[in-house]
Amino acid sequence: MSLNLGSQANGQYFTPYSVSKFMAEINFAEIESFQSNQLITLSEPCCGSGALIIAFAQTLKEHNINYQQKLFVEAIDISEMCFKMTYIQLSLLGIPAKVVQQ
Repeated sequence: MSLNLGSQANGQYFTPYSVSKFMAEINFAEIESFQSNQLITLSEPCCGSGALIIAFAQTLKEHNINYQQKLFVEAIDISEMCFKMTYIQLSLLGIPAKVVQQ
């Protein structure tokens, strides 16, 4: 919120990357039985800037899982600005995703 991008009226609060990374590590523990031929799907219904998605992709990379081949994300947000931020960031990182504004 240091850039004042969020809207308290709309309930927008952007999760700091350090918190996103911690949450990704916790969730990764649940998929440690990952098989190399499986696809990992991630649904983010309030994607904001995409920080949680990026942190999860980074966690996969740190565990030698190629997120560009094994991860598919569905990211949704009501804000046009958030939709665009997420789309740009995921595109630049090569994270396969369907990004939707609703």
